[in-house]
Amino acid sequence: MSTLVRTARLGDVVHVELVRPERRNAISRAMIAELRTVLESPVDDAVAVVISGAGRTFSAGADLGEVAATSADASFDEEWAAVTAAVRALPRPVIAAIEGPCRGAACDLALACDIRVAGRGATLGIPAVRLGLLYRPASIARIHRAVGPAAARRLLLVGDAVDADIALELGVVQEVVESGRAVDRAVALVQDLPRESVDALAATKRLLDDLDGRQDLGDWQRTYAELLESPARRALLGAAQARYGVGDRSSLA
Repeated sequence: MSTLVRTARLGDVVHVELVRPERRNAISRAMIAELRTVLESPVDDAVAVVISGAGRTFSAGADLGEVAATSADASFDEEWAAVTAAVRALPRPVIAAIEGPCRGAACDLALACDIRVAGRGATLGIPAVRLGLLYRPASIARIHRAVGPAAARRLLLVGDAVDADIALELGVVQEVVESGRAVDRAVALVQDLPRESVDALAATKRLLDDLDGRQDLGDWQRTYAELLESPARRALLGAAQARYGVGDRSSLA
């Protein structure tokens, strides 16, 4: 039985919830495995999927206790990439319902979703550069396509967190609702889609994804690998681990 990822059926909508509130829903390898299993399961007659975090946090990002500032971190990134790929591959609309902090890998997850609804008070950010890291090149390319160049540059070059209203202005989220109402609103957006529309939903999502296009990222992949083990990244990650406490809290990475 899953302990880190909880699923529930809300009418014709599948609700997927990250459940690690004592660590602000930090993403561990165990959570990645569970989340991938859930997302790769058949959705049957469900018309949509909503993803959220338990409590007042979507997720604070990758668990710093499982990040080493070496090339070994590439395997964590690859495992996480399989999760975002599973989101994109789901033949239904996927909505991120964001409350509280949504950082790093969690923000990447939200940006892999088709639609993002944020509760007022939510904050989103990808602080990779503040940890001396070139974020996974394929993820940057997908984020660039998902939110456009201006929003991608704001998120990735500054590396701080933007609040829900700024995220709405940037197009990072599509809707802002009262705090605590993101899941309800996300479900309401899609709950009246007829079950008979599932084939049309799958085809439309597939076509929209095909319109994104592809590009060769080989050179950037080499730069990414070099920065994984750079002295600067080790120093920055070490400072972050000391600040948040490895094994006690999650990261904002």
